[in-house]
Amino acid sequence: MDMQNENTQRQPLLSDSNDEVDIPEQQFPTYGDKFTVREKLLAFACFFLFIGMCLFAYLFQVQGGGHHHGSSMDMSTLDKSLCSDDHCISTAAHIIQSVNTTVNPCDDFHAYTCGNEVTTGQFSNEHRVLEYIRLNILDPFRRKINMSAEVNQQFNKLDQFYDSCIHRNVSNLTSLNSVLYQLDSIYNITSPRHQSSDLAEALGYLATHDIFPFFRLEVVQNVQNASNYILSIQQAGVTLPSIASYQSNDSVNDFRHNVMKTLSILSAYGVHVGQGIDLAVWADQLVGIESRLANVSEAPEQLYLSKATALPRPIEDINSLVPSMDWQKYFGVAINNSPEYVSLGTPEYLQKLEEILLVEKRAVIHSYLTWHVLLTFANEMPMEARFAIRNIHGDIVFEENNLCETQTASLFSSLIGSHFPSVDEQLNELLQSIFHDIKVTFALSLSKIGWMDRPTIGYAIRKLESLNLEVGNPYARNQTMSPNTSWHTYYQDLIVTNNYLENAIRARQWEYMSKMALLNRTIDQNTWPISPQDTLIHYEPITNKIYLPTGVVFSDPSSEPDYLMYSRIGVQIAEQMIKACDELGSQFNYEGQMKSWWSSITKDAYSARRHCLESETSMASLAWVLRQHASMHIAHKAWSQRLKDGTSTRIQEIPGTLANLGPEKIFYIANGLLNCQKPGAWLNDAVAYDRAFLRVYQCKPSKLCAAVWA
Repeated sequence: MDMQNENTQRQPLLSDSNDEVDIPEQQFPTYGDKFTVREKLLAFACFFLFIGMCLFAYLFQVQGGGHHHGSSMDMSTLDKSLCSDDHCISTAAHIIQSVNTTVNPCDDFHAYTCGNEVTTGQFSNEHRVLEYIRLNILDPFRRKINMSAEVNQQFNKLDQFYDSCIHRNVSNLTSLNSVLYQLDSIYNITSPRHQSSDLAEALGYLATHDIFPFFRLEVVQNVQNASNYILSIQQAGVTLPSIASYQSNDSVNDFRHNVMKTLSILSAYGVHVGQGIDLAVWADQLVGIESRLANVSEAPEQLYLSKATALPRPIEDINSLVPSMDWQKYFGVAINNSPEYVSLGTPEYLQKLEEILLVEKRAVIHSYLTWHVLLTFANEMPMEARFAIRNIHGDIVFEENNLCETQTASLFSSLIGSHFPSVDEQLNELLQSIFHDIKVTFALSLSKIGWMDRPTIGYAIRKLESLNLEVGNPYARNQTMSPNTSWHTYYQDLIVTNNYLENAIRARQWEYMSKMALLNRTIDQNTWPISPQDTLIHYEPITNKIYLPTGVVFSDPSSEPDYLMYSRIGVQIAEQMIKACDELGSQFNYEGQMKSWWSSITKDAYSARRHCLESETSMASLAWVLRQHASMHIAHKAWSQRLKDGTSTRIQEIPGTLANLGPEKIFYIANGLLNCQKPGAWLNDAVAYDRAFLRVYQCKPSKLCAAVWA
């Protein structure tokens, strides 16, 4: 299919009076004509009329008292009644608690918005979902409310796992030592055996525990055949939150310090962390090999694109990329057979990994493997060790007060999802309306971003036409996990005891085997890629659909003010919609087939725009900043247009002192609260590119480069 001409075969999704029109070339005279007296008089008249209009505008502005809190919308004609339901009161109270009014939002919007939100996390969807699970699923089970015998059997395992966590003995780390001793028996640093076979067996053994140093095994949808799964091999195995962190001496030194601290704590608890090696040497070896791995690893943005577009390749390809690895041994241990095809999202990384494996000493690799076992079970460790690991990477270690709920909800997500509330029709209609508004706004903005040519814009609009939103997982309650598998029997092979660490180890083994079992199954097209209780909206390029799980919206009533719905839900929808047309989305056509549709002109213009942005935004955050800025801008514009069109008057003020801020400022605050866990510079960069934000908060522009999507 010719992607560049395909858009000419059908009318565009939107017609706008501002759309560009092809104008035939005209021949204009090149000689210097003399102006007539009438033309000169008309020119002078126009000039004085213009001066008069400017003077009138200035006097009107002075008369009106200057800026209206940075807002260009007239709110006086809209319904501004007080929203007094429990949800609005709770939201208002939390925003008031979080916002730090001593900070200038133009200087540091993250510090202004978040206040103590970083430590509380109460505004996050994750917190709300965990509260719901605790109050409405776990507690009713303990009181045996409306539970059948079959459901009871499944919930008994869930309850036993949860109780083993609540009453865990963090000083009993015998089960962890069992894994480490088994690793030593396979990959002993004093063994004279050939390293290729030993390392392959050790990595295969760790894979069965869902532990992936060096590279990760995943089961993904085949981009060439959407009805089948395929085994994917991707880069993995670095601890710090970003590849760029390994280029900072301060980050590396902190890493080394906290590794030594963790090892010292665990040694005191009797954990087998080494074979007579000095802990300082141990830490140096680990930091050294991870720094070398980071140096050959792809950045998250490129990895995201590589993983999603990787084509199936014969298993022989991986043998040629990393010949020092005994792949037959590895797959035999990891999945009990050898696949014919694999998806290699990062072949360049694997090729460079080969060079590292050939020169690294056996003791260094052993330290590295041991560390990743410890890291995997960080949440099951004594509190002192957990704090040390949190200092290395905060996302690895869960909050103590939510640890057991988080672990239980993750392991039993399918069971909990089948009892999670569905989205009612009224809320579904509102979400579909927001989706439509954002789609229209985004489509209209494409002609103004400046780097897409007309054929690419036409195809992007066609893809947006085909893009659909599914809400609330309508298949969650059909009690089917996959063909011929009911969730009533889904957990039958999961063994749960009263020992929490032992349960955690067995849970990882069970989860890994459950994923690998998908390789022998056909994909059920009715199966969602996410669980109902998930709290993130998801775009799937193979289906060209956006999936909005109940967990995103179940605590947001459809009666709340629109500016809160658009700031929290609308921005997330816009972010996923952008993915349909960005570097990843451009690799898949509107039918979900892997066919590139960006023109070469568009690719070059996009690269030039990004090159400028890279000079003023860190590479670690650039992809997130671009999508976050654009999604805020598009959602805000869609909401503004909704007000201008009179589609909605749900502009109620929320209680308390926030009424003085106005809806537009609260729009940005409410969205900012969802991103408090991000580094402050990320959110600050995102709003700095947003013209509407600068206007609303009356900030001076600080960025020289033009943004990509808005």
